[in-house]
Amino acid sequence: MQLVKPQDYSTKQIQFIEEFESALAVLSKTSNILIGAKDIYSRHIIATDACARMIGFSSGRKVKGKLDAEMPLLATANYAAKYTQEDQR
Repeated sequence: MQLVKPQDYSTKQIQFIEEFESALAVLSKTSNILIGAKDIYSRHIIATDACARMIGFSSGRKVKGKLDAEMPLLATANYAAKYTQEDQR
């Protein structure tokens, strides 16, 4: 699997992400499952509502575009550099 920069996403990849966002929105209404996704720069693409609430947001869609360092929950923000290192591995 090859990693792709967000600016280089194909139409098919963008469509997949949009469908994934819709699926997580439905999951958020029916469960408290914790799911999130980031791009290759460790920027959040989407998360379930339950995941978003754990880090200080009211919904998964509000996580979109944020880095861990920008999370309201200091326990997440304070370890952002470590999380980015883990993401890159």
